Amino acid sequence: MPASDRHQQRRVAAATPRSESRGHASRRSPVLVASAAALLVVGLTAAVWLLASRPPTPPQAAGADAAPVALPTFAAGAPQKVLEPISPEILTPTPGVAGPTAVVVTNSPWQVLIARGAVRDMTSPSGVAVDPDGNVWVADFEANFVQKFSPGGQPLNRFGQKGAAPGQFAGPSSLAIDGQGNLYVADTNNQRIQKLSPSGQSLASWGKGGDGPGQFWLPTGVAVDDQGKVYIADRGNHRIQVMSPSGEPLAQWGTRGPAPGQFWSPSGIAVDRSGRVFVADSTNQRVQVLSSSGQPLAQWGWEGADPGQFEFPSSVAVDSSDNVYVSDTRNGRIQKLSPNGEPLAVWGIVVGVNTPRPSPQPGTFNSPGGITVDGEGALYVADTRNARIQKLKQ
Repeated sequence: MPASDRHQQRRVAAATPRSESRGHASRRSPVLVASAAALLVVGLTAAVWLLASRPPTPPQAAGADAAPVALPTFAAGAPQKVLEPISPEILTPTPGVAGPTAVVVTNSPWQVLIARGAVRDMTSPSGVAVDPDGNVWVADFEANFVQKFSPGGQPLNRFGQKGAAPGQFAGPSSLAIDGQGNLYVADTNNQRIQKLSPSGQSLASWGKGGDGPGQFWLPTGVAVDDQGKVYIADRGNHRIQVMSPSGEPLAQWGTRGPAPGQFWSPSGIAVDRSGRVFVADSTNQRVQVLSSSGQPLAQWGWEGADPGQFEFPSSVAVDSSDNVYVSDTRNGRIQKLSPNGEPLAVWGIVVGVNTPRPSPQPGTFNSPGGITVDGEGALYVADTRNARIQKLKQ
């Protein structure tokens, strides 16, 4: 064989392994690319979820040329008291069947006052309040209206529709009633508080989107004290605002953070007879107690499923004995605490390994939202994802 042919054979033989190696690499590359793409998608999904779980930053509101209002602002720094949870009485419901109208379960502390199907279009009751006559008012977040029921749960009237005009709503999430029976609505996605007469007539509208005094970003909780002052859980601004009965800004308390007097997505608020203010500090997994001037007094709870612990508490209420009720939303239960924060009772079933789905039985809850207590001590719960109001007779 000529030398030139032998050289040619050696070049071909030497090139073959390299070609096969390149072939193998080219066959592996789609797998590597797919794996990398999958990791990228997972990473982006996680990032989006984390961002979505936090309220957006409030935009600069229009009309910002108005003269600034000087307000007292309180944040972290005051003494605090953190309570260790103890073992309370665990109240379990007696099985019963929820009907389309008021149903009393015999020999049970539970009453389903308003159930799915009782009222047309009830989809996601988020807020509940009881007026001086015992009528029950319900805010429906998704249906964008407020409904009024008799003390026995019979529908009486319905107010509002989706929109931004007076008397219209965009995601109403919480209700409060003053001594004259006027209704205050946290009109969350309209970034305002609306005031309605007992007959549902629009009386006033306070606020717009922003972070200035009297402005809101996702106002979620509202409460009224004995003097008619209005307290708003300004969720997206991570603060509490206090307004006069006529809607004038009086004070703002808090900044974003985990320290006493700071908040992270506060969602519910209540005031007791002595003026203490209770805040469902949702993402901080606790209830904060403030003085009437906004100074931090105590914080109760942390993340968990034991009594006295919380998973995104969304609402608080206070009875005539100053006991505090907490809508422990992600845990699917209601907790009752003493005036000093000691757990007294837990109602509902925490969804876990042995209870993979929330139960529709009376006395159990699926993402409970707003709560309130009437003059006789009965507790009303906006059982949001079960699309009903439950009345707990103690």
